[in-house]
Amino acid sequence: MRFLRRNEIVRDECGNAGVRLQMIELDASDEEIAHRLRQRDADSHEVSDARIEDFAKLSAAYESTAQIPGLIKVSTTGELSGSVREVLQQLAKPRP
Repeated sequence: MRFLRRNEIVRDECGNAGVRLQMIELDASDEEIAHRLRQRDADSHEVSDARIEDFAKLSAAYESTAQIPGLIKVSTTGELSGSVREVLQQLAKPRP
């Protein structure tokens, strides 16, 4: 089942339960993602199932999130604390 279809199902189920669903997408450039994956491979203390050799396949499978209502999209290119701050500020805004 594709991501957008699963999102619709989850959103409907949350609505039926009286729970508001908030989707958040953390965004980085392909170059930044590849850099991070190479760093993980080089760090023996980093545990991750994400691998640089899977990057092209995963990038090709990416589905645009542009159709998701109320999506919060935050860049993760800068410092972690800045990304976290942006997510929290967006979550603090009143939503319909």
